Order: sequence, then C-alpha cells, then structure tokens
Amino acid sequence: MIGDQIKKHRKFRRLSQKELADMLGVSRTTVGNWENNRSALDQNMIMKIADALQIDYRILVLSDLVDDDVLLNGDLNKLNVAMERILADTTRLERIQNEMDSESKQTSKTSLSRILFVVFSFLILGEIVLLTIFYFLLKN
Repeated sequence: MIGDQIKKHRKFRRLSQKELADMLGVSRTTVGNWENNRSALDQNMIMKIADALQIDYRILVLSDLVDDDVLLNGDLNKLNVAMERILADTTRLERIQNEMDSESKQTSKTSLSRILFVVFSFLILGEIVLLTIFYFLLKN
C-alpha cells in the first residue's frame, strides 16, 4: 500500500513523522494516517511526498501493483514497464467504459422515445374521447 511505502522511505531517510509533516506543511497525525492507509492522497500531495522523500513518485503510485524489491531498488526500467502496462489497461478500460456509456445513452434514447410515444398516444386517445363526448353532447 502507498502508506507502507511512505513509512518505509521516511524511515530510510531517517525522518520522523513530525519532520516529514513539517516538510509538507501538514500535521504529524496526517502523516500517521497516510502511513496507516487511513487517509487518501491526491496527486499533488503524492508528488510533494515523493519530492520530500527524494524518490520517484511512481514508487508511491505503483506500490500496490509492483513487487517491493522493484520499488526498493528503484529499478526505473521495471517501473516504466509497469506504468506502460497500467496505462494500456487504463486506456482499454476507458474505451470499454466509453462504449458502455454510448450503449447506455442509446438505451436511454430508446426508452425516452418509448415514453414519449406512450404519452402522445394517451394525449391523442384523450383528444379522441373528448371529441366523442362533445359530438354526442352537441348531437343531443
């Protein structure tokens, strides 16, 4: 987990939670929450943490997807391969999501068309009933 990597690299740099917190402009409790994976990190903070720990940000981002030995050794070639694989998977998932969204929109349009057809059918039927009533009222 990303918190484990923060803790591991913080200790490697011989920084206390308070020292890292001061470097980042956050509280010691916040750093503790990150290290215990109790708080989510945004991209901006991940970059700041990586800079403070003097590591490549990918070590933090890929912590759940790459073996620890790759992360600890800082093998950038393996990190790049992992990033490319993740990017390809992400691109494929985005394409599938776009296709699903498109199908969903088409289904929504079809459903809307059916609803409008039913509504207009009832309106026309209502007009026919009203005209029939007026016809018989005027005839009498």
